[in-house]
Order: sequence, then structure tokens, then C-alpha cells
Amino acid sequence: MNREVRIVGASTFEERIAAVLAIEQHGERTEHIVHSVKYKDKHYTVEVHVFKTIVAEIVKKREFKLQGMQAKDMELG
Repeated sequence: MNREVRIVGASTFEERIAAVLAIEQHGERTEHIVHSVKYKDKHYTVEVHVFKTIVAEIVKKREFKLQGMQAKDMELG
């Protein structure tokens, strides 16, 4: 099946290649999967979503959201 491919967050050629490799690993599975890809001795983390389009996003930094009491403690300082 032909689908439009969108690569998000890739600022270098190597990141775009890593995203394409992750899409190839992902195949036609419809679930959201985080792939670890090695290209030119460097590891990349790529999130792949398959909908009507295929979206591959380079993960540069993960932000963890605090929930419940942890968030209140942070607000109170």
C-alpha cells in the first residue's frame, strides 16, 4: 500500500536515513512503536506511527510529566 511519509524532527541527513530505516523495520503494523536504529555507528531513537500517512519522529529528548503529588510538590517548591 502506498502511503505518504512524514519525517518530523530530523535536522540532518543521518537523522532522515535513520527515520527511513525505522519505517522499514516497522512495516505495515498499525501500532505506535519506538525503534532504536543504528546508522554510521550512532544510535537514533525514532517513533513511528502508521495511520493514513506514516509519521516518523526523531526523539532527541524525552520529557517526563509528573503526576499527582509529585506535580504538587514541584509547584510548592
